[in-house]
Amino acid sequence: MDQGYFDILLMFFKTFTNQERLVLLGLLADGEHSMDELSSRLGIKGPDITHHVAKLVELGLVDWRIDDGKHFFSLNASRLEEMNKQVMRSIKIDLRASLPDGATYQVWERKILDNYIDGERVNTLPSGYKKRLVVLKWIADHFEPDREYTEEEVNEIISRYYEDYCMVRREMYEERMMDREEGIYWRLKWEMPDFIG
Repeated sequence: MDQGYFDILLMFFKTFTNQERLVLLGLLADGEHSMDELSSRLGIKGPDITHHVAKLVELGLVDWRIDDGKHFFSLNASRLEEMNKQVMRSIKIDLRASLPDGATYQVWERKILDNYIDGERVNTLPSGYKKRLVVLKWIADHFEPDREYTEEEVNEIISRYYEDYCMVRREMYEERMMDREEGIYWRLKWEMPDFIG
């Protein structure tokens, strides 16, 4: 995950796991309040209320102004909405298919993978041939190219990514992504067929 998105997630959850800050935002959602009003409504005095308000101001979730020597605070609803979108985008990115080490995929292949894979698990194998090949390739890319595997090892590795390891093993063999002899399997160099456009 991109560091910027990670920082946004961290800020968001640190801020919203505090009960006083949640209540404070709820009060400000009803309208502007002075520091004294917030302190009275929350039952929090002195440095504690100042600390909570300062955190929300720092994140841009709360705006403030001074009038006649008093501090007044209001909710910045547009910033809250923007931050919520950033957090949701971060979570979505985190759920995209992770690529096996050293594997390369074209943009159109990544889009297919993101639709059928959440992180490390295949949701479902696509019914369309082209999309199915991309997902099978993704599973096959978890096998080292210069190593031999027993059938038991092949089954164990496939099952990390998809429950029906027998079907996937058979299809990878039929599509020449893997070969076998006397119960020993190995990864073959494979490229998308030219007729798949």
